[in-house]
This record gives sequence, C-alpha cells and structure tokens, in this order.
Amino acid sequence: MFDTSKTSAQVANELATVLDGATVCKTRGVKYCATYSVKENSPSYKVNGVYAQAYAMSWDGRIYLKNGLILTVTQYDSCKKTLSAPERDENGYETGDTITYKVDRCAQIAVDTNGENLPNQIGVDIMRYNINSEGKLVCLEQDLLNNALLYDKVEYTRYNFGDEP
Repeated sequence: MFDTSKTSAQVANELATVLDGATVCKTRGVKYCATYSVKENSPSYKVNGVYAQAYAMSWDGRIYLKNGLILTVTQYDSCKKTLSAPERDENGYETGDTITYKVDRCAQIAVDTNGENLPNQIGVDIMRYNINSEGKLVCLEQDLLNNALLYDKVEYTRYNFGDEP
C-alpha cells in the first residue's frame, strides 16, 4: 500500500476502502478537511521568539472516520534519506549549525483520536507512526503510548503557541 510512486491522496483512498465509514478529504477547508496546527508534546523551540507548531495536519491524504478519528497519511517519494535541520541549544534557539541525520520512512500516519478538537498535541490526542522500508509500523511516541496504555499516565506539558515553558 505504501508505494513511494503513489501520492498521499492515492494511499489515503486505498486505505479508506478497508475502514468502515471512512471519508477521504477531497477539498481543502470543507468540514473535517481544514488544515490545523499540532503542538509538540512539550514546548521545544522558538521561531521569531514564540514556540512554533510541530507541524500542520494537512487535508491532503486525510481520512475522517464516523467516530470522529482523523488519520492523515503522508506518502514520501523515497524511504531512506538524509535530512538536515538547524541545531538548537538547550533553550530551543538555533545555534547557527546544522545537524544531519538518516531516516527510514516510506510513509507516516498521524492519528488524531478526537479529530480537530483540542488539544491537538502529540502524545495526548495525536500519535504518529512511520512505515519503514521493511514495511514495519513504528510508533514515534512509543514511550508516551506505553505510559498511557499500561500505566494510565498521559505525559505532556500544557502550553499555547507563544507561551514560555
């Protein structure tokens, strides 16, 4: 299913066929298909002096289920690649250096358990899963998920964009 020659929308359409009552977003901005911001598990870095969003839940590749759950599929054009990002100090500010790292992800699925309702925060109502080149599903927030499921303990920092920690 997670073929690197496919688009996110194509994979979402294929996945939706095996999910009961699934609707795939076809148009940006209509009900359940608006892009919305997602917060990190805790404040992590600043852009122009305010804490930035982790990423945006895009409407492209989004599947809405009748129980309110939203899946967003991001299909990548290759699985193994080297990425770079600005290095950040302990306060989250860019140091001016760049770090590089290798990733193995053919696709990513973000699961928002309560749809567009708040808090829209990783590890609280949003979990992300990568599908690697071996076809394995890897939870990016595995420790947070284990704590929630095994110990009934949700770990996160409440904050708003722009708040100080």
